[in-house]
Amino acid sequence: MISKLRIIERNLNLLLLFLLPTQLAIHYWPQFSFIFGIRIDYLAPSIYFTDILFLSLFIFWAINFWKRIFSDIRKNFNYIVVLLLFVGVNSIFSSFTAISLIKWLKVVELLVFAYYLKQRNDVFTKKDVSKTLFYSLLTFSVIGILQFINGKTLGGVLYYLGERSFSIFTPGIALFNVFGKNFLRAYSTFPHPNSLAGYFGLSLIYLYFNKVNVNKFIKIVGFILIIVALILTVSTSVFLGLVVCVFIYLTFQRFLVGKETYTTMFIILFALSLFLSLFSKLFINSSIKIPLSYKERIELADVSGKIISDNWITGVGLNTFIPNENNITSSLDGNRLFQPVHNIYLLIFSETGIIGIVLLYLLFYKINSINIKLNNKIGTLLVYFILITGLFDHYWFTIQQNLFILVLLLTVSSEENG
Repeated sequence: MISKLRIIERNLNLLLLFLLPTQLAIHYWPQFSFIFGIRIDYLAPSIYFTDILFLSLFIFWAINFWKRIFSDIRKNFNYIVVLLLFVGVNSIFSSFTAISLIKWLKVVELLVFAYYLKQRNDVFTKKDVSKTLFYSLLTFSVIGILQFINGKTLGGVLYYLGERSFSIFTPGIALFNVFGKNFLRAYSTFPHPNSLAGYFGLSLIYLYFNKVNVNKFIKIVGFILIIVALILTVSTSVFLGLVVCVFIYLTFQRFLVGKETYTTMFIILFALSLFLSLFSKLFINSSIKIPLSYKERIELADVSGKIISDNWITGVGLNTFIPNENNITSSLDGNRLFQPVHNIYLLIFSETGIIGIVLLYLLFYKINSINIKLNNKIGTLLVYFILITGLFDHYWFTIQQNLFILVLLLTVSSEENG
């Protein structure tokens, strides 16, 4: 009986990994999640099916290993105190305390998820993670490809995986144009094609370096379909991120895993972000014709610059960029976009101040230090891909699926390559 329960529990853990691309959730809509009567998804407290599944598995495991958990809490007590102090300061100085506290709960959940993954290396092995991840990507690739072919979402049972309902005629939907004809970019069950592309790009880097133990024919066909789905997202930033990572890997293998390399890249990308924010007005007011999507990103960078200049020490509070953006654009009679700035450096700087940026640097520095110790090039490339694509989008900091795959792959890769 005990062995059967262990098998069921193990399979449920792998099911969680398989279902990470889903976005089935219950959304709550308190007053602070509305701006001018418009519901803002980023501000709505949400409970995802993957949250419920993970927390259920963690609680079941914690009941049997509570002594180990308390021992680890005592060992890391100083780090926990520092984190709680930072959460307290950021929430107290937040312009919308309730919104910040809800986002901090998500951060705590992700930290618990990372801890759980480290403790459950009996389940999340190299072989099982690679195989499950491969079949997961294949399944959700097929959904995205069929959406492209049909020019609309598929509906039916996919609703329970979180697929939203839309077509190429839905206002504001992401399209691409070929010879004057519009095509739907692949969404699958993600909120946006760029989010899907980031998830797939990070996963493909991991799978490239880890053998997928499946039938050779299935493997070839599977990777072809996964790559096709990735191409159909038409995500320029992810394509660029993959090209840069390939270039770094082929050209600088000797220096790939190194503290100096990581620090240099972080400083360059952070400086580029600040440059965009500081000189965004010049681009907006220039006579250069800029595509609307890029112009909106530049406008958001300009907003972030104004937020940072007034709140550079503590930030305006975690997850409060959009309400503060609304206040700034209202006072300037500007264009209200109701989106976070498409840059994780500017977003974190805006919401958590210089303290948050330093902690972000130290977090990835710690991860990279582990990679150095293990001579783990996979983990380093995963970090670089996140940092590069984070220059152009915010999903690594805002979207459920991307947050969980980031934590999963960074944690597992640092555990299994010693």
